[in-house]
Amino acid sequence: CMEALEQAELVTELRRQPYREFRFRHDLIRQAAYDGLLADTRTQWHQQAGRALMSFYGEQASQHAGRLAHHFRLGSEWDPATKYLLIAARKARAVYSNLEAIELLSSALELAEQVEDERRNRYQYDILKERAAVLDLVGRTQEEAADLDHMARLCQEQGSASQTAEVSLLQSDFALRTGKLEQALRLAQRSKQLYEETNELPGQGRALGALGTALGRLGNLEESRDKMEEAFSIFAELDDRASEAAIRKGLGTAYARLGSLDQAVEHYGGALRLYRGLQNRRGESEILGNLGSLHYMRADYEEAIESFVQAQQLFHDLGNVRNEAKCTNNVGLSYAALGDYQKSLELHEQAGKLYRQVGDDASMANALSN
Repeated sequence: CMEALEQAELVTELRRQPYREFRFRHDLIRQAAYDGLLADTRTQWHQQAGRALMSFYGEQASQHAGRLAHHFRLGSEWDPATKYLLIAARKARAVYSNLEAIELLSSALELAEQVEDERRNRYQYDILKERAAVLDLVGRTQEEAADLDHMARLCQEQGSASQTAEVSLLQSDFALRTGKLEQALRLAQRSKQLYEETNELPGQGRALGALGTALGRLGNLEESRDKMEEAFSIFAELDDRASEAAIRKGLGTAYARLGSLDQAVEHYGGALRLYRGLQNRRGESEILGNLGSLHYMRADYEEAIESFVQAQQLFHDLGNVRNEAKCTNNVGLSYAALGDYQKSLELHEQAGKLYRQVGDDASMANALSN
């Protein structure tokens, strides 16, 4: 019993409430006890521990996802092990522990190979989608592209029109971020067509937003604005605040390119309020960066610096080095416009170092040449 182990100074009690919990006094004692078990016994005990803890935690099980994943993995219970690793990764992502999230998602992807066919494909898709989003955040574009391609192959195997539409939309966004504008437009058109076929109105709205963004980047400004306005109407009707925020951001950019700066400020401000209400720090950081650019266009350099610095700090907190570098560079440009060339030089050098971290040599050279 536990009292005998305590008297032998092998274990120590950590707490009594809300339940009794013990731990070995030293890791070497724990390892010696563990190594003394037969392999089959270890597996069985991990299975029992995982199931007992899952039952004990009940509705709070997700709060202990890492612990549950540990036991189920060592108990060769691949389905719950994968499930709780994915939950643990999402928790890490929520607090912007990006590298931890990538590591957990990579482990989950390996375990998912052991899960039965139908659920394996679902897990793989969800894990790849999560990992691609985090890889985007940290600027690892080649790995992100590989995950998106893997998702597309899974869609071909499963024949899911809805998932194919979603992947096309994600690939369109990736193409935009990597300067492949015609490809981005084609993928957004494909996504819209698939969402129309499956009668998914939110998906149609997101695809319209992607179309508007691609058209704007290609110089079709009025058509870009019209697509964004159409998407805005859909999300206003659906009361989808997250998507509405994204579209208002796109509308701000569309109106800015058309020279309607007051309308651009209105939409950016609306998006910023929505993102803050949703506690979406990434969305907030991107809008602040856009507002900084808008203030710069209007020669409001002090306001531009204020917006860029807020965005810079948020991107730093999020671990988004590439956008942190971009904002740092923009603050430098704003100081140069105010005539403070020494401050500007310091900031451009700082931006160059950040660009070097993510291997963006072209942007690094541009920052250092300003």
